[in-house]
Amino acid sequence: MQKRTNKSNKQKNYKKILARDAARDKKSKAYPLEKDRTVHRYTSPQKAVEAQKKGIPENTHMTATASRGRLISGKTAKDRFGLAQEPRSRLTIHLPGDSL
Repeated sequence: MQKRTNKSNKQKNYKKILARDAARDKKSKAYPLEKDRTVHRYTSPQKAVEAQKKGIPENTHMTATASRGRLISGKTAKDRFGLAQEPRSRLTIHLPGDSL
């Protein structure tokens, strides 16, 4: 019985965090990038294919910058970026300097 309560509390806390983040994001002003930037998006293979066909949905999280060198593992990406599931695909996205 205790486990259900803990899971329920975690879900409520998660919803509060998402609501707080959405309110903060709504107030934040977008600024154009000063220079070109490359970023990554960690996702599932199915969503990666969909993003390549249809584009990346609005309000989608990506890394701040793309690091050079060896790729990080799915487990490391999950832990570092707070992802719900371990990603199995990574998109590399090039953003032009004047984009928002």
